[in-house]
Amino acid sequence: MIYDVLDFGAIGDGAASDTAAIQKAINLCAANGGGVVLLAGGNTFRSGSLVLKSFVELHLEAGAVLKASDDLKDFDLFQNNVTIEKGLDVPSYENCEYEGAPFLYFIYAKDAQNVSITGQGKIDGNEEIFYGTVTK
Repeated sequence: MIYDVLDFGAIGDGAASDTAAIQKAINLCAANGGGVVLLAGGNTFRSGSLVLKSFVELHLEAGAVLKASDDLKDFDLFQNNVTIEKGLDVPSYENCEYEGAPFLYFIYAKDAQNVSITGQGKIDGNEEIFYGTVTK
């Protein structure tokens, strides 16, 4: 079965947060035994943390973009209330400020089976939000 995130309230305009709509589609897909969660081409879906589940295929059609939110709070999936010092010249994981364990998640799955991300669309992790100035 196909679960189009637009049918779950996603806007796909690149500005509005589509996190809840995408996660709702993933949850229903998994609850019904699995299938395809569709991000339609020609849309940019802005999102915070997403939890993939067993037997779910996240499919990005050509021209679809799944873009990470601009707000780091949208990735605090386990409510660790972490803060990242802005203004670093490199992403925080390269400097290991987080004491060796990740604490922010964009796309997450644990103990899940038969999970896939497919299609010719693009996933943009929006890495710039993790550091301040982009330098050469």
